[in-house]
Amino acid sequence: MNNAGRLISIDPEHIRPAGARPESVPAGPAGRILTGGLAADIFLCAECSSTFDVAWQFAGNNLLPEWSSVLALRQTSGRGQLRRSWYSPPGNLYASIRLPELFVREASAPVLTALLFVKAFAKLGLRLQFKWPNDLTLCGGEDDTPGKLGGLLLEDREDILLAGVGINCVKRPEGRLLRENAALPARVLPKDFSLRSPVRLWIELVQSLIFIYNNTFINISTGQLLLQAEEYLLWKGSNIQVLGAFTDDSVTAGILCGLTEQGGLRLLVPCAEDVFPEESRKFEEVEVYAGSVRSVA
Repeated sequence: MNNAGRLISIDPEHIRPAGARPESVPAGPAGRILTGGLAADIFLCAECSSTFDVAWQFAGNNLLPEWSSVLALRQTSGRGQLRRSWYSPPGNLYASIRLPELFVREASAPVLTALLFVKAFAKLGLRLQFKWPNDLTLCGGEDDTPGKLGGLLLEDREDILLAGVGINCVKRPEGRLLRENAALPARVLPKDFSLRSPVRLWIELVQSLIFIYNNTFINISTGQLLLQAEEYLLWKGSNIQVLGAFTDDSVTAGILCGLTEQGGLRLLVPCAEDVFPEESRKFEEVEVYAGSVRSVA
C-alpha cells in the first residue's frame, strides 16, 4: 500500500488553481499538513457547506486523485438521497472520497460501494449490513432491531465518481427529523468505536478501503462481488415493500431474493390476484432499480 498520503488542513474558501500543491499556499489554516504516512490525501476542513462541494472544487482543479477525500467536522448544507438535508452536527463523520475507475464504469457502483464500506468496517471489528441501495445498518442492540448508522451517496461528473459518506458517530437525528415513514430508526456507533474521533475513524476506514480494494475487488469479477454483497443485504429472504419502484406512488411487495447483475433487487411477487385464487397463488420474479425499501413484519 502506498503511504505517501497526508492529512492536510484546508480552508474551503481558498481553493488553489489547477496544479497547485497544498504546501505552496502561504502559512495559515489552508494547506497546513497535520500528518503523513497515509494511504491517500485527506483534506480536512473545520466547516463547509458540504464535503461534496469542496471535493468537486478540488477535483476540478486536479487536486483529488483516486482515493483522496475531503473530511469535514461540520457541514452546514449536507445532502443525502434525493438531495434531502443531512443532519450534520459536530462529532459525526462527514466525508467525500473519489472512487477508482472500476466503480465509474459499473452500473452496480452503489452496491459495490456499500460492500466496500461494510468490509472496511468489518476489518475494523464492526459488522454491518446495508439496506439497498445506500444505507449502512447496525444490527442488534436496541430491541435487537436494525438501525441506520449512516448513508452513502454517489455523484458523478464525466469520468469522476465521488462517494459521500455520513456516519452517526455520537449523535443521531431525533425521530421528528427523520423523513416520514422512515424504514429504520437512527443509531450511533457502539461505545468502543465512538471513542475514536471522526478524523481517526476516517483515516482507518480509508486505509481499510484501499487495502480491501487492492486485495479483493480487483481480483474477482463483478458478479462474484455482487454474490458477496448479498451476504450483507438487509432483509434478504424476508417480506419487504419497495416504495416508488415504478411510479412515485407505487408500492411493490414481495420476498427479497437478492441482487441483479446490475445491482438492482430481485423480488418474488405474487401474480395478479384476478388470475389465480389465493390458495393456488403463483409467483414471478421482478427486478427493481429504484425506490425505498422497508420491512413488512
